[in-house]
Amino acid sequence: MAPWSENKTMERIVRIKRKSTIYPKRGFAIFGLMVPYPINILDWVSKNIDKFKGPVQNAVIQKGDFQIMIVLGPNSRKDYHINQTEEIFFQLKGDMLLKYVDLLNEFREVKIPEGNIYLLPKCVPHCPIRYAGSIGIVIEQTRDIDQIDTLRWYCQQCKYTVHEVQFNCEDLDVQIARVIEEFSKNTEIKQCKRCGFMNE
Repeated sequence: MAPWSENKTMERIVRIKRKSTIYPKRGFAIFGLMVPYPINILDWVSKNIDKFKGPVQNAVIQKGDFQIMIVLGPNSRKDYHINQTEEIFFQLKGDMLLKYVDLLNEFREVKIPEGNIYLLPKCVPHCPIRYAGSIGIVIEQTRDIDQIDTLRWYCQQCKYTVHEVQFNCEDLDVQIARVIEEFSKNTEIKQCKRCGFMNE
């Protein structure tokens, strides 16, 4: 018997057009399951450069059980993101720096050079620093309703926790950037309650 992909009695492929900005405009369906075509990252970025805005400079390009996100540099982040699931970082163009806090509460950093991939364990506070001209890909699990993300700001002088916000992250394109922008506008919450330093 021929493989299923060659058996015309078993295979039903229906080409359809997609209007969604997340998926490619064309794909194919097998037994009703939508399977998107591969995406050329550099071509997608050049055609959708207007989507990369705000402090994060990110755009989700595919979404299912996992979400694939393109992130451009430079960004402007001093927050540390805490995700209850692992994250995959891949640098397509240019290098990036990933600051993080280890289990001993020590502040550390790892450089991810162009062409390298990095798996960040779950629940690790991390702050991605992206440089001008860089293009990165981040893959994250889509959150369940009971999974909580945290954005935390540490005092730049004494490392005390200045502020943190917890939320269910349903929209990676919008929610993280919104929380960062709200922090940047609020002078009162930027001041460290332990040492009095006024953080940026």
